[in-house]
Amino acid sequence: MTIWKVTPTLEVLKERAQGTLIAHLGIEFLDIDGESLRARMPADERTFQPSV
Repeated sequence: MTIWKVTPTLEVLKERAQGTLIAHLGIEFLDIDGESLRARMPADERTFQPSV
């Protein structure tokens, strides 16, 4: 059973992410199927919490 009403392609997800927080944080979509979406986000200066 699929969780999506319309299953997007990786290309569509990447295109829609341009100019958004997803792109700013460097999130990269890796795989999509009927039941899941897999992505990764780098741990770098964009995602580290500042020290107090």
